Amino acid sequence: FDDASNSWSLAGELGFGIDAPGANLNLKLDSKGRPYVAVIGYAENSSLEGSSAVHVFRLDDSGEHFEAVGPPCGVDDRVITSDEAGYREIAALALDGNDVPHVAYRGRDRNGKVCVRRYDATIDEWLPVGALGFSPGRGVEAEDDYISLEFQGLMPVVAFRHGCSAGNACDPPNSTLQVWAWY
Repeated sequence: FDDASNSWSLAGELGFGIDAPGANLNLKLDSKGRPYVAVIGYAENSSLEGSSAVHVFRLDDSGEHFEAVGPPCGVDDRVITSDEAGYREIAALALDGNDVPHVAYRGRDRNGKVCVRRYDATIDEWLPVGALGFSPGRGVEAEDDYISLEFQGLMPVVAFRHGCSAGNACDPPNSTLQVWAWY
């Protein structure tokens, strides 16, 4: 937004060149004010099967184009998208104190539980932060949603609503708010 002209201007070009319905659009600014955007979209997993993943982009140094931050994240976990009516946060983007992007999402191949990954630019990969699919309930299909991810310095903190699919015994019971800190 430009205060002087009281108008909005486009950052970079329109679109990101991926098949994305715009689900779970997330925006964060790094310490220099450069925007990072994450969106759930289509990708192929390591078996070349179609899957959903979190795509992360950042505005390049020219300020004219968005560039991909690594490969799609979580593609082999098959990121879950919400096909229910209404809005549900099922993926989140955050930058740590060193501007390293992290994402949290629900993984279909992780029993619908929360997964957190960080981008490692030296190897151009999204690495797990702790165990993937770490929310409670051994062997149950979870329905973790409304995921939020933030940082306290370099420590990620993730919050989400934890629930279980119908027919699964869930401990703790359905629709409980869970807050987890990874140290």
